[in-house]
Amino acid sequence: MGSFSATFYLETEQYPVLACVHEVHQDGNSKGEPTSKVYSDELLLTLEITGSMLPLILWGHNQTKALPGYVLFHANDGVSPSVRLSFEDGMCVSYEEHFEANVTGQRAFYCQLSVVARRFVLGDVTFDNHWPVQVP
Repeated sequence: MGSFSATFYLETEQYPVLACVHEVHQDGNSKGEPTSKVYSDELLLTLEITGSMLPLILWGHNQTKALPGYVLFHANDGVSPSVRLSFEDGMCVSYEEHFEANVTGQRAFYCQLSVVARRFVLGDVTFDNHWPVQVP
């Protein structure tokens, strides 16, 4: 077991996280000089399929549903603090389910989703994407 595990929380549901990627970017010109403010890209999640995937599926099929949520990274040593990556007005822009039978050492049934959001918060650091007041 690694030093951390993670859980994704959305509405009243929680899902075991198998993988999580979150990036922040700053555009640059041909000389490599920054030309934009720092902004947050998509949150990419790989989740273990559990009993109640319906909220994720409905979120992924609704182009206007913006929800708050968060990933809580748990320290498995019992001493280190947990780390929380939260988002406001998150929209699921991609949802995929995968099944692979007889895969040794891996989960046979999992889903991957991409979330974009008006704002991401990691600990005390806020990444605001400066969306208009109303989410489409």
